[in-house]
Amino acid sequence: MKSLYLTLFLWAVLPYSVFSQVTGTVTDGASRLPLAFANVKSDTGVTVSTDINGKFIFPASKSPSSVTCTYIGYKTQQVAVSNRTEIFITMQPDESALDEVVITAVNPANAIIRKVIENKKRNNPENLSSFAYNCYNKLTLNTKTSDSVHVKLAKDKHLFMIESVTNRKFLSPDLSEETVTASRVSGFQEPFFAAVMTDFQPFSFYKDDIQLLDKHYLNPISNGSLNKYRFHLEEERIVGKDTVYIISFTPKPDKKFDALKGLLYINSNGYAVQNVVTQPAERKKIELHITQQYQFIQNQWFPEQLSFALVFNEYPTKKLTMAMEGKSYVDSVRINPPLRRRDFGLETVHLEPDATRKDSTYWNTYRREQLNNIDRKTYRVLDSVGKVHHMDKLMKGVVSFANGRLPIGYVDIDLNRTFTYNQYEGLRLGSGLYTNERLFKRLTLGGFYGYGLKDDESKYGGEVFYDISKNREIRVGVQYYHDLFETGVPNMDLTRKSLFDYRKFMGYQYDLKDGFAASVGFRSMRYFKWKFTLASEDVAPKYDYAFNYQDKPALGYRNSTLNVNLRFAYKEKLMTVFNKRTSGGTDFPVLNVSYTKGLKGFRDGDFDYHKVEAQLEQSFYTKNFGTSSYMLQAGYINTPLPYGLNFTGEGSYDKDIPVLLKNTFQTLQPYEFLSDRYVNVFLTHDFSGLLFKAGKFQPGISLHTNLGWGDLKNPEVHEGIAFVKKDKWFAESGLQLDSLLKLDYFGIADAGLGVAAFYRYGAYALPDAQDNIVFKFTFRLTLK
Repeated sequence: MKSLYLTLFLWAVLPYSVFSQVTGTVTDGASRLPLAFANVKSDTGVTVSTDINGKFIFPASKSPSSVTCTYIGYKTQQVAVSNRTEIFITMQPDESALDEVVITAVNPANAIIRKVIENKKRNNPENLSSFAYNCYNKLTLNTKTSDSVHVKLAKDKHLFMIESVTNRKFLSPDLSEETVTASRVSGFQEPFFAAVMTDFQPFSFYKDDIQLLDKHYLNPISNGSLNKYRFHLEEERIVGKDTVYIISFTPKPDKKFDALKGLLYINSNGYAVQNVVTQPAERKKIELHITQQYQFIQNQWFPEQLSFALVFNEYPTKKLTMAMEGKSYVDSVRINPPLRRRDFGLETVHLEPDATRKDSTYWNTYRREQLNNIDRKTYRVLDSVGKVHHMDKLMKGVVSFANGRLPIGYVDIDLNRTFTYNQYEGLRLGSGLYTNERLFKRLTLGGFYGYGLKDDESKYGGEVFYDISKNREIRVGVQYYHDLFETGVPNMDLTRKSLFDYRKFMGYQYDLKDGFAASVGFRSMRYFKWKFTLASEDVAPKYDYAFNYQDKPALGYRNSTLNVNLRFAYKEKLMTVFNKRTSGGTDFPVLNVSYTKGLKGFRDGDFDYHKVEAQLEQSFYTKNFGTSSYMLQAGYINTPLPYGLNFTGEGSYDKDIPVLLKNTFQTLQPYEFLSDRYVNVFLTHDFSGLLFKAGKFQPGISLHTNLGWGDLKNPEVHEGIAFVKKDKWFAESGLQLDSLLKLDYFGIADAGLGVAAFYRYGAYALPDAQDNIVFKFTFRLTLK
């Protein structure tokens, strides 16, 4: 019987031992990152290519005894198989090959790139009428030492790991929705990072500029790229009836632009991008390497595998660094399915309610690569650590802090009301407390108290909000407040509530308001956001002033109003990040409109008036030119009103706080002008590092021009206070130089200190020329 069992065992095992397939992985010897699309040739004459993860497979019937690996820019490696079923090939860069340039009368690579550019519109999947697909995503974080060997901490498990399954659908021209159907994050039970998996690289490689992290890079297949990049045809491969051209690209040495380098694999079938491997041409503290592979399906080239590696070259130290690797596998592709606009929800990325509760059967259905021992140990160890150290609770606290709240149990401390400062109150002691979701899911109760050390007065208030629908952002609330409000601040200006807004430190002219307000806000028609507020307040100016209108001097007044605020952001991308709806921005202008109706007689209100304010702003990137931005502001009041209800506060010049504040007049003091109608124009163009680069010294260069006009119909009604009418055009221009001095920020980024100079000219130029020049400091944190 034992002999029978032995015979059956050998019969089952030996065939697989003799004819088992050979698998392998090809990696970069310096970074340990996988090398996609490397050529691996066996001594039996069979040639295969590595996939996007650097892996290759030789069929069982073609098992080799040795293999030779070649990759452009690397030394050829020959490895003996020696009866192994899995081999690892480490490629070393060939510096001499990288410097080699072949000059011919007609560069064949340029002719191929021209055909690629001609066919971009046809091959770009985002030019389809519609498409849909499923995607499995995996992200890991690991450390490595300077000799490219994983340290002990990352040898048997990852530092961090995320998996997700998403379904995406797209309708031309730019309607997109991605549903996260499954999400798992090591160490966390909540899906905090579900929306970040596909944000590191573009979906397709056909846009003129490729945005990686905080930089715009010129695409090597954009219009005009032949004048910026140097292309070289490295190899031609025959694949069936098609030819694959492997073309390397690097920036021309005399060109100053944010460039990429890498390899393009161009298929003669439509001259489409089949594979791409690229990274920034200049070495940075943080580098993003991207790899993409396309498949020809339903007569269309479409992404099949997407991969990125975020390499921290100096974090946490130069010898011990980190790398984040992400992979996305696209399947179940549907070209031009019948989709309608009503098939899409509000958010471009949203999470299914049971995404974190999917079982192993569901995961195994979508995983393109099954979990290995390291993956499983990562989940087992980090999940247990997360429970012990309450990582979900800690992350919620970090997110709340970023939003100006500090959670303590069932309440949040409002940091925006904690130890604030302005020039009227001096240091303001106090804080605010608000209930959080641990106590009530939809209801928020809160209040605040503050005491100014300079004005010796208390301020306080309370409010109640109830969220009827978080999807439609329907919220109702009531407020009571006894607090200071800066004069002339537009109803649309929400930045003064920010924890890090320096403009509020300059304030010294305030009205004390004691009032009630009831409000309702909601989102409609996808891109419209509304807020209606009914308020009544007693106003006491805290400065020497009297309002003398129709021979009725008044030091204080009651103001009852109905206000409507509208925000319209066309094609705005909405997503839920850290359990909060967040705007991903829009390429179109954002419009804010505020209308206020004075309700004379309602709760003894003193004034009947109409007040309209509008603001339009946009930023956009232009290839080879940089980022332009503008803000247009306008306001109108139809009848004389007290000082604090008019328009002031548009200046940000304070010699004790010489900090550049965006979209304000840099040479204008606060409250210098008073208007009941006005127009402001703020124009900025940021060249970034496109104009000047000298090694590591790459200052950012920006130009500014700001214009303003206003009028005041009845200036005589304002008594006891100094001001100027702005009935001519106010003008100033400036030059901003960022990152003149760079300080290393934990090996991740550069904290850049710069300077800006502005000059005031035109009708309101000051008599002494030197008084028209203002210098300000700038600060910019850039990933490098």
